[in-house]
Amino acid sequence: MNVWKRKSMRLLSMLLTFCMLLGLLTLGVSAQPAEANATVTDAILYVINSDGELEYNVVYSAPVTQETKVSGQGINSLDALKDALGTPDDLGDAITANLTLENGTVTKVEVTKITPRPVVGISWKKDEIGDDYKGFAEAFERNGAIAVYLTQVKTEQEAAKVLSELDGIFFTGGEDWNPDLYDQAQSPHGSSGWNDARDTSDLYLMKQAVAMDVPLLAVCRGAQGFNVAMGGSLIQDVPYYLGQKVLNGEISPARVTGVLSGPSEADMAKLQAACEKYGLEEIPEILANPVKDTGYTMYDAEGNLLGKSYDADTETYADFDAGCEEGHLRVQIDGLIHSGGTGYHKLDNSNEGIGISKDSKWLYDIIGTDSIDLIATAHHQAIDPENLGEGITVVAQSSDGIIEAIEYQDATFALALQWHPERDALEDTRGVDVDQDLCNAPLKALVDYAALHDAKQEVQLPFTDVSDNAWYYEAVNYAYQNNLFNGTSATTFGPDVTMNRAMLVTVLYSMEGNPAVSGELTFKDVSKDAWYYNAVLWATQKEIISGYSADQFGSNDTLTREQMALILNGYAKNKGYDVSAKGDVSGFTDVKSISDWALSSVEWAVGETLLSGKDGGKLAPTSGATRAEVAQILMRFCENVAK
Repeated sequence: MNVWKRKSMRLLSMLLTFCMLLGLLTLGVSAQPAEANATVTDAILYVINSDGELEYNVVYSAPVTQETKVSGQGINSLDALKDALGTPDDLGDAITANLTLENGTVTKVEVTKITPRPVVGISWKKDEIGDDYKGFAEAFERNGAIAVYLTQVKTEQEAAKVLSELDGIFFTGGEDWNPDLYDQAQSPHGSSGWNDARDTSDLYLMKQAVAMDVPLLAVCRGAQGFNVAMGGSLIQDVPYYLGQKVLNGEISPARVTGVLSGPSEADMAKLQAACEKYGLEEIPEILANPVKDTGYTMYDAEGNLLGKSYDADTETYADFDAGCEEGHLRVQIDGLIHSGGTGYHKLDNSNEGIGISKDSKWLYDIIGTDSIDLIATAHHQAIDPENLGEGITVVAQSSDGIIEAIEYQDATFALALQWHPERDALEDTRGVDVDQDLCNAPLKALVDYAALHDAKQEVQLPFTDVSDNAWYYEAVNYAYQNNLFNGTSATTFGPDVTMNRAMLVTVLYSMEGNPAVSGELTFKDVSKDAWYYNAVLWATQKEIISGYSADQFGSNDTLTREQMALILNGYAKNKGYDVSAKGDVSGFTDVKSISDWALSSVEWAVGETLLSGKDGGKLAPTSGATRAEVAQILMRFCENVAK
């Protein structure tokens, strides 16, 4: 099987698994239009419209017409180009080409490269897909990738399975991180606005991406989380952190260009000592008479509004994060504002820029310079330089010492940036003159490395009690790879442990995607807070299974082999599968032990080879079904019945 076919199969799997693909059928990739007469290099030629039909346009809004002459890679006609792009089923290859434009029309297309499009997953906040998130997908698609939005994961195993379908992963910005994750108490200067579900999901995905060597790019919150994932910690409030460095004499008070909260009387003596250390005769005016911080708005001492956003005309900033209690020194250094809104670094008072290490493994080559003087940034927390994660290398810092980029250099590609290159990768929407090519460079790098990645098709079984030569190995592996059910622990599967009725119902409920349910159960042995309540409610409402009586379901009763046949038969009927098969059970020595209510279901299960005989020619219909047996039968069900 060639690489692209494998990727196509993986993509189909993702469609079923995630149910959240956005942008795959609307891949219009546009940027600044090219000049009427020009040569456009490295354009990406593909688009699929909302009807799932192939259309032809290019990155720079230059139409490909029937008169377009096409050359290179054996392509010498528009029809040949269409064939190369493929069909909506496989979404087409990424066609990289040089375009010759005359009077705004493409007159020549010189194809330089045809490559299968890598799949890049976007980890996001999940509440809704806002314009920024849609822009992220567009940015990656412009660089030749297929962008998918990932559902949040809850376990290491789920993360591994998601990543096995991807060629690269991108972690977005957003909320602060819960300090519990890096063993810190919440600071009064910190934030409680974290998202625990997102934190959990991102950390699992980051750790597994490193373990599986899936190319990774993280920005802002993502960069901070990557350090946490590798065992490091964070600065909870950057302005306060910098204020403490001023008080301790580690940063000259003369470099303070903004004060968000003023020093207390006790801090004034410390400030005086810091001034004397740097040869300053008195405390700078801005520290002695700080402005007042009130959330995202800044006022001077007289109460005059200073501003609340970046002013392109004056190139000044006044967009700040929420303040702390009065008397806590929170500052900005060298005009750099890390906290608050959608701001930009502009190094008016420093010649250092955002310094990029020439010893970096990727960043220096990607950016092509050792300094940047304008970047999109907005962050409250930052990577702690005193507590870096294992294997983390700092490759960029601002003049105030705040870490701007890190790398995990043992990976194929693992880069994390404190700023937001994706915001301006396509076009500037904020009235700020940024270098769009520079912004796009990290995104293109992820796509380039993702294109070289051959995703693992299977995640290695973590179970120590499932040997490679066990009769049930294939079945357990199938159940695990397809997320039918997990082990009894992170490292054990429990192949000989018998299942109960609630467990099987929950497996089927999970296979359906845990659909929403309504109504109530009458079973007295199924409490509303039971982990299987929704599954039992769903299964009984769908008439897949019933209870022993109106009052009793038998949740914890051992699942027998004939009960399993009955439940699977009910599930197959509910799904509309063919249940006409009827096997001959007369040859089993214990045929008379099959319950009357289960006979037709057992015959069907035998006919579909779900059930087979055991030692002594027995069917063992009333014996408890082990987890290994259930895995085996579910594998056969998925392969033979669910077609």
